[in-house]
Amino acid sequence: MIITVNSGNGNLTNYLINGTNNSRDREKITILDGNAKLTDSLSKSLNYKDSHFHFIVSANGKRSDEDMSAIYKDFKKELLHSYSKDEVNLFAVLHQDTDNSHIHIQVPKKNLLTDTKLDLYYHKRDLKRFEAIRDYLNIKYDETPPNPISKSNPEKNWKYNPSSIKNKLDKKAFEDKLLDYLFENKENFSSHDELIQHMRNELKLDIQKIGYDYKKDDFYLTVQHDIGLKAQRIFSPLFNDGKSKYITENGTKKYIEYDFNDIPLQKQKEHIKQQSLNHIKSRLDAMQEVHKKRVDNRLDGSRVKARSRLNEETNNFIEPMDTPPILEDKLFHGDEIKKESTIKNNALHYQKLEYLKSLNLAHIAIKLYNYKEIESTANYSVIENKTSSQQLVVYKDEKSKNYMYKNLNNSSKGGDIGDFLEMLAKNLFTEIYFIIKYMKKITDFFTDLMELSLVATDLLIEDLQQKHHKNHFTEQNKLYIQEDYRSPSRDLKPK
Repeated sequence: MIITVNSGNGNLTNYLINGTNNSRDREKITILDGNAKLTDSLSKSLNYKDSHFHFIVSANGKRSDEDMSAIYKDFKKELLHSYSKDEVNLFAVLHQDTDNSHIHIQVPKKNLLTDTKLDLYYHKRDLKRFEAIRDYLNIKYDETPPNPISKSNPEKNWKYNPSSIKNKLDKKAFEDKLLDYLFENKENFSSHDELIQHMRNELKLDIQKIGYDYKKDDFYLTVQHDIGLKAQRIFSPLFNDGKSKYITENGTKKYIEYDFNDIPLQKQKEHIKQQSLNHIKSRLDAMQEVHKKRVDNRLDGSRVKARSRLNEETNNFIEPMDTPPILEDKLFHGDEIKKESTIKNNALHYQKLEYLKSLNLAHIAIKLYNYKEIESTANYSVIENKTSSQQLVVYKDEKSKNYMYKNLNNSSKGGDIGDFLEMLAKNLFTEIYFIIKYMKKITDFFTDLMELSLVATDLLIEDLQQKHHKNHFTEQNKLYIQEDYRSPSRDLKPK
């Protein structure tokens, strides 16, 4: 398995999905994690020279989708070991369109919580740690080329050279080679005594002790290398001499010796693999803890301040979204809400603002305001407007127990349901402004026509008054006609 790390600022998301000139075979790609549009938007919003990390985890040959998905989950766990879920955004895609199954992971270089640059990988500092991650995945998923520590290809003519063993890594390499050699040649031994005699006489091993470790539930022997080095303890069921561990049958102790003819070779290889896996995982965990302490020392102050700002001086970012089902049913399924009247709906929303504040704002936006959900966890939801692509993160405030939102396109904007509705109103005004602008000319035209008709009416009345007797038109009748046709606000009658 090969793991590579790059940085860039290009249109990586589109390439991962569509390839060059839309040449990607969609049948051979699988989105494993994240949202493409959200990740692409975050990457493009950054002003860094390189706005995102690009990790590639490549197998040696073809692996199933299930295998690659499991490999990705383990890699992601190790990659984000020092960070919480609300700090990192990523997008992961599995490609099966080459001879080697491989995974691309794009991570914007922004810590979403502290709003600082994300320090996820630095080559000189993190190379050894990523090599340990690679070695761990190689052993766990039987990948090649393996790390020398976990090499499982036996060497039947292997010779022991104590002078070559100088440190812990050398000891581990010796242990793996020795066990490979013994398991591959175990058919040549019929008993434990023959095995130990061969190790002493042929391999020239200085065996100090043979025993059983009750804590690890495993058998071992202790080998002394050159003078000055601490003796090395090596574990294997091969070293069960039938004298160290017993079982109780009918109140008596019964010792069981290792049967060289009974246990299959595959089981012994699995035992070696598990020991190698435990060793490399222990080494990786130690390196991860060192890295986590360094990250915590640098970011803990910023993390506390950020969470305090979001939760009004509390240390918890957000609570799980437990929408009150009774209130939601009453709002969305009651007789008061009618789909045919948007104005009436909005009026009822404001009347029930207290109810709305305690409901899941994300659900309201999705059901009533043309939003869709693009990411959801137990702690927050990310929703997107289907028309404008505006993206909001919705969470529950710790103190007020009301649902709040933040605008991902503009982190300075956000609020509760009231602010959300106000934002919608402003957006609506912006959309209809240009329609109103052109409609104004039409309405002005009809207004002028109305006022001209009123002038014509006045002239008609005066003409009739001149032709007929004044008694035919009393002041009351004249007022009646004028009130019926004239506008009280404007009078365009010529002076």
